[in-house]
Amino acid sequence: MRDSPVHKPLALLLSLSLLAACSSESDSPDNPDIPDEKPELERTYGPAASAYFDVLDRQLSFAELLHDTHLQLAQIGHIEESICSNGGLLSAQWHDNDGSEAVSAGDQYQLHLRDCQLPWFAEVLDGSLLFEITEVESQQQDQTLSVQLGLSDIVLKDGGEYQLDNHLELTMRLTPNRYALEVHNPEAITLYHRFEEEQILQPSTFGKTVDSERAFYQVQGSGEVQDLLKQQTVQFQQSTPWQGYLMEYPHQGAAELTPQGLPPVTLASNFVVDSRMINFQQGQWVEKSQWLNRSQGVLWRVPGVTSPNNPREYKASNLQFVAQLNAYLNGAYPIQGTMQVQLSRPIERIATSVSFRTTQSPFDYIDAHSIIEGGLLSITPTRPLEPGRTYQLESFVAYGENGTSLSVSTRSNFTVSDQVVPVLTAQSGLFRVDDTPWLSAKGSHAKEGEAIDIEWFEISDTGLVFETPTELHTGFTPGRPGDIEIGLRVTNELGQSDTVTQTLRDAADDQRFIYFDSPAGEYIGQGKRRYLSSRDGYFTNNSNSEQLDTIRLRYDNDRNWSLDLQSGDGTPLREGRYEGATRYPFNRDGEPGVNFSGEGRGCNTINGEFEIHQLQRDAHGNLLALAVDYTQYCSNGTEPLRGKLRYNTDYPINLNHR
Repeated sequence: MRDSPVHKPLALLLSLSLLAACSSESDSPDNPDIPDEKPELERTYGPAASAYFDVLDRQLSFAELLHDTHLQLAQIGHIEESICSNGGLLSAQWHDNDGSEAVSAGDQYQLHLRDCQLPWFAEVLDGSLLFEITEVESQQQDQTLSVQLGLSDIVLKDGGEYQLDNHLELTMRLTPNRYALEVHNPEAITLYHRFEEEQILQPSTFGKTVDSERAFYQVQGSGEVQDLLKQQTVQFQQSTPWQGYLMEYPHQGAAELTPQGLPPVTLASNFVVDSRMINFQQGQWVEKSQWLNRSQGVLWRVPGVTSPNNPREYKASNLQFVAQLNAYLNGAYPIQGTMQVQLSRPIERIATSVSFRTTQSPFDYIDAHSIIEGGLLSITPTRPLEPGRTYQLESFVAYGENGTSLSVSTRSNFTVSDQVVPVLTAQSGLFRVDDTPWLSAKGSHAKEGEAIDIEWFEISDTGLVFETPTELHTGFTPGRPGDIEIGLRVTNELGQSDTVTQTLRDAADDQRFIYFDSPAGEYIGQGKRRYLSSRDGYFTNNSNSEQLDTIRLRYDNDRNWSLDLQSGDGTPLREGRYEGATRYPFNRDGEPGVNFSGEGRGCNTINGEFEIHQLQRDAHGNLLALAVDYTQYCSNGTEPLRGKLRYNTDYPINLNHR
């Protein structure tokens, strides 16, 4: 494009002004340390930058290891000997020294490592690490741990064997969806190779904060390191914290390095252009170097990332899958546990349904509900997963706040724990004030027949009261109106526990509804519990007053459902139980008929039964009210769908209370 003759003089004046300003600052004789000729910045300051990032990465790796260890041991108590990514071995124990079953001052986390490659470290670790918890502060959902870590019992292997002396003081602050780490060495730490001193880190402080909702990290450090091989001492100070989105290069931040005998140099990040590069800056001179040549990835990495050296360049339009944060639960995954999926940007919505799928036949799909908290998704199955089986999260589509979309796939499997198996059975998933279901923990068990303890509790906050909160069977008295969520916790004699939950719907105001409970693998209900009421759709009575042996009801909303019943012998339907029912309208003479279908799904064959509790017609035979419970096995299935239908009646839902 040609310059406009109107704007050209203005552009020229601005250019001259900027040149004058730059000359007055950069080329001033008042800055004698800045060379007039372009220096070789990376060659001159590369060793200082390497020393800075070496100690920053190592110190923060120990802090991140504390964070990982705490999350795992606080949930599962110990880690049996397991195989590391390189084939080495790792085990870990939580020493609960006061027996409180809560992390407290005086407790210890101990790791034993045999040539183990951990995700946070560039080196292979051999030996043991003991995290000694000196102080714990807890306030509501916030927790702060102060920890001391000795370094003399660990060997770092990286083309040779390296050892450290002295100890670290670590502080870890945990708040919902956010954690902050601080590492301080109050005394100098020496790195030895073949018993020869190679590096000395003088008292220094490093910090890292990860905000899962913002999908953002921040890292900083200040101190002094001596590189004895290169006979160089480097002071470093963070001008601006390194900042960026998770698994992306920093797009903000700068640090000033001052090697002994040399003028300071600034290391600085880039925005969009060259964001994979770090700048060496001195006055007007700039040289660029690859970030991956400087850092091993501790800056941008979070727990669950298996490839920290594959970050993305920064762009405002980025949206990617980062990690499954609680992947460490594989093998100990709770049967109704929440999977935490971290994305690289906050999202607005999920466009498709979310479900878990078994990885081997018989294939089952379990629906899940999702909670969106910025870039963090918490995904929980709507009903328990099967203990001992392996599942994966099905892919789904998410839309970011920045307008981009992403097909999210974790590409990882997880196995559900079978150490403790809670089994919660409710008479139904519905209740009214004076019509509540019985609850049972029958079938709950622990591996190898260990004794178990039962605990019923409310997750919602309605004020319900359990009749026998520590017994196998219980009832309850509802509190305030509204749906309730209950939990069953089962604990074995070793202190291992697992929890299962269920939501009970308040049906106090509904005289028209269909409720069904479909187990995993059942075709019509797709393994879901559904409550379809006149608040969300409408009922149509398709019964013919001249055919009193048949009742046909239809429910319409965005998806359609229908229930057909027939006596089978030509006599009018009446209150009572009808057993041996087959698929209506293909049931043979003398066989009752039943057919529950919906959302375009139907059965080829049906075996089942139904019981009519209430049936009212007017003088002309028109249906006025119906209360019926039904059971249906679809196409020779082994697990039945069980349902309830109420039409113009408040007839009790939960009958034969235990």
